[in-house]
Amino acid sequence: MSFRAKLYSSKRYWQQEGLHHALKNADTRGWLISHSVLVAEVASRIRNGMRVVELGCSGGHWFERLNLRERGCDYTGIDWNPDSVDLARKRHPDADFRLSDLTKISDLGEFDYVLACQILFFLDQPALERILSQMPPSALITLSEPSAYDIDSYAVSRPKLRSNKHGNKAVVYKHPYPSIVHRLGFDILSRQFTEFHPGKVKLVMTAQRKISATHP
Repeated sequence: MSFRAKLYSSKRYWQQEGLHHALKNADTRGWLISHSVLVAEVASRIRNGMRVVELGCSGGHWFERLNLRERGCDYTGIDWNPDSVDLARKRHPDADFRLSDLTKISDLGEFDYVLACQILFFLDQPALERILSQMPPSALITLSEPSAYDIDSYAVSRPKLRSNKHGNKAVVYKHPYPSIVHRLGFDILSRQFTEFHPGKVKLVMTAQRKISATHP
């Protein structure tokens, strides 16, 4: 199923519930704890003057929570939902928020750092590869995605269980992002799993486009 089909099949939810839920969680201690690994990872990589773009920026809470203004970063947030973009612009008038379908983005070559938090699983693999291929040499991407999701089968979103040699149950996490970024000419700088709810695990990964990578 295409990105547009997936996204707009849940349009009613995202417009009526998704934005409110995201902003409510962003203001709670539990939300910050559940994203602590991502916050620490970005804080260790970000540098003054970087041009940062966030894919799926919602109401702009990562711009605030990562202190990107104080870090001297030039921030751009991109989201498909006009309600999200309108609210983000009202909350942070000094940042740049754009309304766009992710599959139509064509200017990632302008940025040094890409942030993607729970948005890439909406993309089928060809669309994701086209987006990542736009990134220039030396650019960074930090993503945080539920590890149970498979890019090509969004509906299959439950981790599978298997028995290990000791007879105990272990969760098998299938994640396509490491192999995709390797194929597109990235070095993986950091890769770690973090449990954000009991039994639910995210991959937090940072990768850097190689100097020798082809840039359209």
